[in-house]
Amino acid sequence: MKKKILAIDDSLSLREFIQRSLMRHSADYTIILAKDGTEGLRLCASEQPDLILLDFVLPDMKGDEVCRQLQSEKLTAGLPVVLMSSSVADTRRAQNEFENVIKAIAKPFTPELLCSTVAHSFWVLPFTNRNSCKRMLTAMCGKLAGFFSFKMNGLHPLRQSQLP
Repeated sequence: MKKKILAIDDSLSLREFIQRSLMRHSADYTIILAKDGTEGLRLCASEQPDLILLDFVLPDMKGDEVCRQLQSEKLTAGLPVVLMSSSVADTRRAQNEFENVIKAIAKPFTPELLCSTVAHSFWVLPFTNRNSCKRMLTAMCGKLAGFFSFKMNGLHPLRQSQLP
């Protein structure tokens, strides 16, 4: 199944660069483009992308406002965001403030850096969402607890003579 990536940037040339670069890198991506935060938020709700590439400075709102609005809506709260900005300080602050910001990429960037950032983001996604991590750990602990209770059922830990 193709991964949907929504790129939100006010620069037409950068949106086209992102689309061209990612399409060359993998046929497994569907690229959706938005020119500002308002259009991006609308597309997030309707398209439910697997990843959002978000410019931090947009004509109608900043990237942190887009992240805030995404998190405030149940339908879009879990959508992962990679911020794109020339300001490292802004992206670092947003990464610390918003759970949905999983990565940042400094502008200008090469096609290789963009593609590796997107690929890495998809690889780490299961580990970045706190609820996913909690479910994964709970499942792993449950399996381990079941294994040990089965193996140790009825055995006193100090009575090794009972071990097979």
